[in-house]
Amino acid sequence: MSREEAPHPGLPAVVIGGGIAGLAAARLLARHFSRVVVLERDRRVEMASPEEAFDGWERPGVPQFRHSHAFLARVRLLLLAHFPDVLDRLREVGMREIGLAEAAPRGLVVAPRADDDAIIKSNSESIVSHSRISLIFSLRNG
Repeated sequence: MSREEAPHPGLPAVVIGGGIAGLAAARLLARHFSRVVVLERDRRVEMASPEEAFDGWERPGVPQFRHSHAFLARVRLLLLAHFPDVLDRLREVGMREIGLAEAAPRGLVVAPRADDDAIIKSNSESIVSHSRISLIFSLRNG
């Protein structure tokens, strides 16, 4: 569906919540609507970097806002397929892509198996590690 084929041309898409899921939904909807409005309880803070957001952005209703997060290969695949600019932005702000062999306990060999799903085979090399703030920053400013 293109913007011209939107269910109600001229009307905005409205997303409730400016967290990871809400911002991802807004970015996808922006491909089909000329205007997307994100309703968020917390005041939007202008920020130049994830570090600045980490130090100054208060989001009391968001659990684990300042914790590090790791996403497995499937999320990396989704970012590659739908948001390559966000993945590039995450790399720019210091996200690490960690090989599974590097993350596995010493002595454990991580090798693909013949019965692995194709998605696992194509993405078994890395997981993505970053803070939740970095992902939100990259979705907002990508």
